[in-house]
Amino acid sequence: MKSQSLITVLMLTLPLIGLSQSPGTKLWEFTAGGGIGSSPAIAVDGSIYFGSDAKKLYALNPDGAKSWEFTAGAEIRSAPAIGPDGTLYFGADDNKLYAVNSDGTARWFFPAGGTVDTSPALGTNGTIYFSSGGGNLYALSPGGTKLWEFNAGVTFRCSPVVGPDGTIYAGSNDKVLYAIRPDGTQKWSVGFNALVAGLAIGSDGAIYATTGFGEARLYAINPDGTTRWSFQAGGYIFASPAVGSDGTIYFGCFDQNLYAVNPDGSQKWKFAVGDSIESTPAIASDGTVYFGCSDQKLYALDSAGTKLWEFAAGGAVICSPVIREDGSVCIGAFNSKFYALAGSSGLAEAAWPMFHRDPHHTGNSGLFLLPHVRLTSPTNGAVFFPGQPISITAAAAAFGTTISQVNFFQGANLIGTATNPPYSLTWSNAPVGSYTLTARATDALGGASTSAPVAISVATRLAINLTSPTNGSEIFLPTNLTLTAEVSDPDATVTKVEFFASTNKLGEATAAPYDFVWTNPPAGSHVLTAKSTDSE
Repeated sequence: MKSQSLITVLMLTLPLIGLSQSPGTKLWEFTAGGGIGSSPAIAVDGSIYFGSDAKKLYALNPDGAKSWEFTAGAEIRSAPAIGPDGTLYFGADDNKLYAVNSDGTARWFFPAGGTVDTSPALGTNGTIYFSSGGGNLYALSPGGTKLWEFNAGVTFRCSPVVGPDGTIYAGSNDKVLYAIRPDGTQKWSVGFNALVAGLAIGSDGAIYATTGFGEARLYAINPDGTTRWSFQAGGYIFASPAVGSDGTIYFGCFDQNLYAVNPDGSQKWKFAVGDSIESTPAIASDGTVYFGCSDQKLYALDSAGTKLWEFAAGGAVICSPVIREDGSVCIGAFNSKFYALAGSSGLAEAAWPMFHRDPHHTGNSGLFLLPHVRLTSPTNGAVFFPGQPISITAAAAAFGTTISQVNFFQGANLIGTATNPPYSLTWSNAPVGSYTLTARATDALGGASTSAPVAISVATRLAINLTSPTNGSEIFLPTNLTLTAEVSDPDATVTKVEFFASTNKLGEATAAPYDFVWTNPPAGSHVLTAKSTDSE
């Protein structure tokens, strides 16, 4: 009886685009089980985490494929915070704060005195700070033990943040901003004429607070509790501010405007949209400002307030966007869709350039955050042939500093080093075998982290090469796309060649030339594979 050998031979990313893979182009989308009001967090390995109204916390791989989901007891509006060991901390409307391991298994939960729809902040020693609808600010150990609680008597509306000296700031519905020492005692408080909606911290330690019903102001508060200035907006504010690299403060408002305010409190510009804004802006290193709106759009503005593009999400966007290492932007909407869109540059090197300061949502201006690094090429499972050069590329980002170098490894063996973006090198003359590739990024402060591994192999004997389309091709739509493979098998007869887009079989050819026509391929990025079967 004849046996068969199956070899997956080539993986490449083929962007199929309507006009161009320009900023604002949808890279992929994921459908969750309910509306998404939880702002996404990004881990060191590129994993994406967010909650939904379906009581789910989702974990996605960088390509948008679901890794796992965790079910809480009620809807999740809280944005998850990622601890230094990868633990995820988030609240739910079942009055609990959850700790979940990075593999999706439950670690512990803490019962609070009310709903937890605000997002936790992390201390430099791993302490978790969070507020609840019961009027309490809690401090928990990484193991879930209560260290202390501070009672304001009324609901905490905004998520707590941590200053560079460890002071915890929290605003409540009694129109008061509290400054709490790390031991739980009150340092000072300042009263406003409306509830405190959101907080951010500037490079000099200034606390920027937005207020809601009855006042609608942006306040700049000094670290000693005195007021530096206030700015009057045109409507209620229910979004947290963000701070750019030049000190500009950005925030959205219910008067359907995004405001940019100078560091001295004067208005820089405002941009009008079609509905209220509850999304905190995310600011890229090139000055692009991204924010969501209840008019079901994600907007991208330049630093002068001019619209660059907009994306129709199909549902209200009240959560805040996050910018990945490669500059792409991730956002969720209330139509249960989660999107990754092409962007223009990575996150700005600024004091507070996004919701809760950084992609981990630490909410801590004094926390040392390790760099992010992710291998973008080759893809996991790619197969190469003897003599074929292997291009290895990584996306890397630092926070509050810069990337100094990225080292590329095969197992424990260093292949080479890149010191400037794009971080890439070519591995030549790799012998036949299976290999595990990683990238390790080091920032200017000495922080380092390692990417998730990528498995590749160099194969011989049954040789197959996907010759058309070429790697990285951009195809203009609409069109029919011809896939062509060359096969060499000196020891047996080739019986068929199958063609795949990711795991979906497109078709097959049983005789040379091995061609298949893909009719009307959809727009997006596609990983194409050819698989050969011989008579042995």
